Amino acid sequence: MTSSVLSFALPPVLPRSGALIFLSRAEDPLEDVQASTDLKPFAAECVYKRFDDQTHGFCAARGDWTDAGVAAAATEAIDMLSEFCMKLVSSA
Repeated sequence: MTSSVLSFALPPVLPRSGALIFLSRAEDPLEDVQASTDLKPFAAECVYKRFDDQTHGFCAARGDWTDAGVAAAATEAIDMLSEFCMKLVSSA
């Protein structure tokens, strides 16, 4: 029931452009993802950023936000995600 509610609620709000945001750490395949999406019509709308000095989960429960470097990277990633979502909603 939840998925049918979401599929009903989201289409009027979010465009179906296919754009994505890929915020990765050093071990994640950012280049592979970008090479694949660069071939798509929505490529110009995609956002990519590698956080080479962070571990998996740095924006969430695994992140030690008392560490200034982690806090700065997590804040940057969250800001990027927020901006990306705002662009999607405003283009709907």
